[in-house]
Amino acid sequence: MSKLKALSNKNTVTLVFGEWFDKTYGNTYYDVLVLIDDLEFTIASQYGYNAGDRQSIDNALAECGYRVRVNNENRWRPYDQLNIRHSQKLKRELYK
Repeated sequence: MSKLKALSNKNTVTLVFGEWFDKTYGNTYYDVLVLIDDLEFTIASQYGYNAGDRQSIDNALAECGYRVRVNNENRWRPYDQLNIRHSQKLKRELYK
Protein backbone atom coordinates (compact mmCIF):
# COMPACT_ATOMS: atom_id res chain seq x y z
CA MET A 1 0.00 0.00 0.00
CA SER A 2 1.38 3.38 -0.95
CA LYS A 3 1.63 6.27 1.45
CA LEU A 4 -1.45 8.51 1.56
CA LYS A 5 -1.12 12.26 1.06
CA ALA A 6 -2.56 14.33 3.92
CA LEU A 7 -5.13 16.96 2.99
CA SER A 8 -4.29 20.50 3.99
CA ASN A 9 -6.52 23.42 4.92
CA LYS A 10 -5.86 24.82 1.45
CA ASN A 11 -7.45 21.86 -0.30
CA THR A 12 -11.07 22.17 -1.37
CA VAL A 13 -12.70 18.79 -0.82
CA THR A 14 -16.25 17.75 -1.71
CA LEU A 15 -17.66 14.25 -1.31
CA VAL A 16 -21.01 13.48 -2.93
CA PHE A 17 -22.56 10.25 -1.65
CA GLY A 18 -25.24 8.73 -3.86
CA GLU A 19 -27.49 6.26 -2.04
CA TRP A 20 -29.76 3.58 -3.46
CA PHE A 21 -32.13 1.42 -1.43
CA ASP A 22 -33.01 -2.03 -2.80
CA LYS A 23 -36.64 -2.47 -1.75
CA THR A 24 -36.70 -6.15 -2.74
CA TYR A 25 -34.01 -7.29 -0.31
CA GLY A 26 -33.87 -4.27 1.99
CA ASN A 27 -30.21 -3.48 1.31
CA THR A 28 -28.62 -0.06 0.95
CA TYR A 29 -25.78 0.76 -1.43
CA TYR A 30 -23.81 3.92 -2.02
CA ASP A 31 -21.19 5.35 -4.33
CA VAL A 32 -19.00 8.42 -3.99
CA LEU A 33 -17.87 11.26 -6.21
CA VAL A 34 -14.75 12.82 -4.67
CA LEU A 35 -13.64 16.28 -5.79
CA ILE A 36 -10.27 17.46 -4.49
CA ASP A 37 -9.29 20.83 -5.92
CA ASP A 38 -9.24 20.16 -9.70
CA LEU A 39 -9.16 16.34 -9.40
CA GLU A 40 -12.25 14.16 -9.74
CA PHE A 41 -12.52 10.55 -8.53
CA THR A 42 -15.45 8.14 -8.63
CA ILE A 43 -15.76 5.27 -6.16
CA ALA A 44 -17.84 2.31 -7.35
CA SER A 45 -21.01 1.34 -5.56
CA GLN A 46 -20.66 -0.68 -2.38
CA TYR A 47 -22.92 -2.23 0.20
CA GLY A 48 -23.61 -0.23 3.32
CA TYR A 49 -25.97 2.21 4.95
CA ASN A 50 -23.25 4.37 6.48
CA ALA A 51 -22.67 6.74 3.56
CA GLY A 52 -21.09 9.91 4.89
CA ASP A 53 -19.87 8.65 8.24
CA ARG A 54 -16.23 8.92 9.25
CA GLN A 55 -15.27 5.43 8.09
CA SER A 56 -16.82 5.79 4.63
CA ILE A 57 -15.16 9.20 4.23
CA ASP A 58 -11.77 7.75 5.19
CA ASN A 59 -12.23 4.80 2.81
CA ALA A 60 -13.23 7.05 -0.10
CA LEU A 61 -10.27 9.37 0.44
CA ALA A 62 -7.87 6.43 0.80
CA GLU A 63 -9.01 5.02 -2.56
CA CYS A 64 -8.06 8.39 -4.05
CA GLY A 65 -4.66 8.40 -2.31
CA TYR A 66 -5.52 10.97 0.37
CA ARG A 67 -6.26 11.09 4.09
CA VAL A 68 -7.46 13.73 6.53
CA ARG A 69 -4.80 15.42 8.60
CA VAL A 70 -4.56 14.15 12.19
CA ASN A 71 -5.65 16.60 14.87
CA ASN A 72 -4.79 15.38 18.38
CA GLU A 73 -6.83 18.07 20.12
CA ASN A 74 -10.09 17.43 18.28
CA ARG A 75 -10.27 14.35 16.07
CA TRP A 76 -13.45 15.59 14.34
CA ARG A 77 -12.05 18.98 13.26
CA PRO A 78 -10.45 17.76 9.98
CA TYR A 79 -13.87 16.49 8.88
CA ASP A 80 -15.49 19.89 9.48
CA GLN A 81 -13.67 21.40 6.48
CA LEU A 82 -14.98 18.75 4.07
CA ASN A 83 -18.09 19.47 2.01
CA ILE A 84 -20.29 16.38 2.25
CA ARG A 85 -23.47 15.98 0.25
CA HIS A 86 -26.00 13.17 -0.10
CA SER A 87 -28.28 12.32 -2.97
CA GLN A 88 -30.75 9.55 -3.70
CA LYS A 89 -30.09 7.56 -6.86
CA LEU A 90 -31.60 4.88 -8.99
CA LYS A 91 -29.68 1.63 -9.38
CA ARG A 92 -28.78 2.44 -12.98
CA GLU A 93 -27.25 5.75 -11.87
CA LEU A 94 -24.72 4.21 -9.47
CA TYR A 95 -21.05 4.19 -10.46
CA LYS A 96 -20.11 0.67 -11.47
